[in-house]
Amino acid sequence: MNLFIVFYISIFNFTSVLHAQNEIELDSILFQSLKLQKDRSYRKSIKLLTNLLVESKEQKLYKYQFLALNNLGVNYYSMLDYGEALNNYLEAYKISTEHLNKAEEMTVLNNLAILYFDQGELAKSKGYFLKAYKLAQLKGDDKKMGMYSINLAIVANMNNELDKAIKYLNTADSKLKNYPSIAISSTIARIENLYKRNLIKEANSMALKTLNGLKAGGEEKFNLLLLISDIFESEGNLLRSKQYLENALKVSMTPKNKLQVFQKLAKLNKQLKEYDKAFAALDSVIATRDTINNLKNSALFESARVRFEIENYKNQLSQNKKSLQLTQSRLRYFIGWSVVILLLIAWALRNSIIKSKQRKIIHNQFKKMITLELEKKENDKIILERQLQNRKTMALLEEERLKNEIESRNRKLATKALQIANRNELIDNIINELTEQKEVLKSKQVTRKIKELKILLKSDNEWKDFMIHFEQVNNGFLKKLKLQHPNLNVNDVRYLCYLYMNLSNKEIASLFNVTQEAIRKRKERVSDKLNLPNSKGLYNYLSSI
Repeated sequence: MNLFIVFYISIFNFTSVLHAQNEIELDSILFQSLKLQKDRSYRKSIKLLTNLLVESKEQKLYKYQFLALNNLGVNYYSMLDYGEALNNYLEAYKISTEHLNKAEEMTVLNNLAILYFDQGELAKSKGYFLKAYKLAQLKGDDKKMGMYSINLAIVANMNNELDKAIKYLNTADSKLKNYPSIAISSTIARIENLYKRNLIKEANSMALKTLNGLKAGGEEKFNLLLLISDIFESEGNLLRSKQYLENALKVSMTPKNKLQVFQKLAKLNKQLKEYDKAFAALDSVIATRDTINNLKNSALFESARVRFEIENYKNQLSQNKKSLQLTQSRLRYFIGWSVVILLLIAWALRNSIIKSKQRKIIHNQFKKMITLELEKKENDKIILERQLQNRKTMALLEEERLKNEIESRNRKLATKALQIANRNELIDNIINELTEQKEVLKSKQVTRKIKELKILLKSDNEWKDFMIHFEQVNNGFLKKLKLQHPNLNVNDVRYLCYLYMNLSNKEIASLFNVTQEAIRKRKERVSDKLNLPNSKGLYNYLSSI
């Protein structure tokens, strides 16, 4: 029977405002390591946390020491190196009890309990969960009280202390009313309690109802599916039991979960006399065990390698510190003797030699200052030229972007204008066909509708909407056109807008509801108003505005 436990491996969110520069740097290291831990880059995370631990120990920052040790434990736990995880948790626990408050102690107690639970040491696990619960109770932390109550209930279920488990679950439900995502674990533990009491129907009903309410997968859904499979197996419904096992296999997240499913599938297939499938499931069990063993061996190797690199890093830090101290000692020794020698030379050479050397030193310094000033000016000039070049490049890019954007919007306007032209042409054709049919003209209603269509073709409403959008896209074009040529009327401006969008005479004629010949004449009149020698250069002239 696979039991669900709340794996509350705290990373201890630290969001207080840090003022000292060194604490800001340590805080940055901490959050980088937590991001790497979340991405399962445990080795890199351990390196950063080790740096954090070394720095915080040197500065006696106990909170950072706790954070580093606790999260080192989490990394080693995730790498299946439970021994190293336990060592780090114990160190973190010692710091929390000696230098920090109950919140940190409560966090590491919960992590220790989870570690012992995984190792099957339920008595120790229960003891640490109970301590964590009592600390949460003292702090009045309802959320953690609820979580620890669920953990205690699960341990009680495993020990067949079913009445105790119910008491813990009742406490959890009262504390987790505002945390439904956590409270689902309490529901699953309650279903297991019913199952262990042999109240199969009640357990089955509650389990299926809970499963329907679960929207996503995850550890909760996996454990619930496994529990439902056990319930159906106890009822003798082996096919339904197998169905839920197969569903559990789809949502299983770890090799350990897969191993549980394959073991149960092998047993069920044997009971169903599906021996081929039973053997296949047994093969999967063996393969999954090999995978888990390989993961553990890989994790142990990785852990050993990380520990070696950590020790090597510590050794390098120690050597660098000694080297720095030796260099500083030599520098002080050298400076001391240099001062003595200079004083002896100054006393021996008297004022004449001193003045000569001073003039020479001043001259050399002056030359260096001039050289440095010239280099600075040259560097400033180069930097300025690069900045100007970058600005020109950015300006060209922005100009190109705006040009492309305007072209894109003009294409959309042209498309809309063509749609209007096609619609007007279609309406005009319909009107002409209707007017050619004398029998149709006898109907007053049809005649009235034809007049309404003609009025619609001459309407300016769509032109006004078009002009608003045209001005938004080609900002300033109409203003410049009217400023340079105030003698243009509304239809002239309208014609020039269509021409600026590169529409053909046929398309423009359709939009004006006139003939193409009338549009050619308008083009000549407008060219005369613009003082152009001929109408052929009209489009180029508009493009230059």
